[in-house]
Amino acid sequence: MKNVLDGGRIVIVSGIASVEVFPELPFSNVVRLAWLAENKRLSFVLAPRGIRVNTLSLGGTLTERFAARLARRSADDVPSRESPQNIPLGEYGDPDDAAYVVVSLLSKLSNHITGTNIAFDGGLTRSY
Repeated sequence: MKNVLDGGRIVIVSGIASVEVFPELPFSNVVRLAWLAENKRLSFVLAPRGIRVNTLSLGGTLTERFAARLARRSADDVPSRESPQNIPLGEYGDPDDAAYVVVSLLSKLSNHITGTNIAFDGGLTRSY
């Protein structure tokens, strides 16, 4: 068994546009996809030092910014993909729950996980 020092962990927090394209967000789609590519590249470069690199992509997560955006719009203005009825779990994600995922990725739980993107979206993403 290879003895790799536990050199650390990096978690990149991104948005769900990293795995599902939103036509109205062309710049965001490209930037977030670039983060996934960088995640994969860094996972190869830093693995010999024992550093794990993973991405957490948030979607349908009720962050302060998302809550403020929803509060400014009427129910008719909220795209159906952004409504809880379109999320298989039936509700927006809790930012505290997203933080628990980050903590897990920073712990020994991720000893054999690197270069991975975790979609924290309650099943919202339709891509594979």
